Amino acid sequence: MVAQSIDSVAAAHYPHDRLEIFVVDDGSSDDTWEHINAAAKRYPRLVTTVRFERNRGKRAALEAGFRQARGDVVVTIDSDSVIDADSLLAMAGPFSDPKVGAVAGRVTVYNRDDGLIPRMLKVRYALSFDYLRAVQSTYGTVYCCPGALAGYRTSVVHEVLDEWMQQTFLGAACTYGEDRSMTNYILGRGYDTLYQRAAIVRTIVPITYKRLC
Repeated sequence: MVAQSIDSVAAAHYPHDRLEIFVVDDGSSDDTWEHINAAAKRYPRLVTTVRFERNRGKRAALEAGFRQARGDVVVTIDSDSVIDADSLLAMAGPFSDPKVGAVAGRVTVYNRDDGLIPRMLKVRYALSFDYLRAVQSTYGTVYCCPGALAGYRTSVVHEVLDEWMQQTFLGAACTYGEDRSMTNYILGRGYDTLYQRAAIVRTIVPITYKRLC
């Protein structure tokens, strides 16, 4: 799936001279790195690869990309997700307003036809990710720009990056909820966070009750 994810970004309707793709392998023990290397060879001028020797968590993986990104806007995409061709342009549009610090994309189900659970999750995603964030966006306060597809103003990310990486809860380093946390740090800086329904990402969801739980 990681290969399809990279392919979807490379095929997006976005000027390649303004696009850079960072792919981070967080110490995978399967064949993920082989697929990443193959993609880098397919898109030598677009894809930059980063490989951690050991698993360091998603925050560290995102930080590696954030610190290397040179554009005004940085977009995060999960490795089990693919974006529609117009999604990057749709994500970039709201940042023409200098008050906007982050944008949430629309998350839907990739494998809807794989059973009852994926079909049910598609409905849940429509309620919790689509309608709810659309309402929050009306007030400029989307509370969570999802890791599956989120856009951030790069300069604002750098304002909060160190604090975000050092976040703790009851003395322990925070390893989950990195997308909600980043969104809240950006809101805390006084920026708006919006929802962009036209920017669509399709993500793999569980097909069995056990995996869902």
